[in-house]
Amino acid sequence: MRIKMLHTTTGSHDGVRIHTYEKGEEFEVGHGHMPEDLARAFLESGAAEELGKEKKTPPGPSETKDAPKDEKKK
Repeated sequence: MRIKMLHTTTGSHDGVRIHTYEKGEEFEVGHGHMPEDLARAFLESGAAEELGKEKKTPPGPSETKDAPKDEKKK
C-alpha cells in the first residue's frame, strides 16, 4: 500500500526518533519504509490518503440507474 501525506505532521516510525512527514510526500507502507500502524494513524486522522484506491462518491442524479428517462409523449 502507498499513502500520500495531505498535511505536514510529525510521527515516529520507531518510537524513539521523530520525523516530519511533509505534505505531498508519498510512502510505501511496510517493508521497512513506513510502519503499518503509523500509516493507519495518518489515514484515520486525515493526515494522509491511500493511493491507488478510488474514492467512492454517491452517483449524481444523472448517473443513477433508476433515474427517469425523458420520453416524449405522442
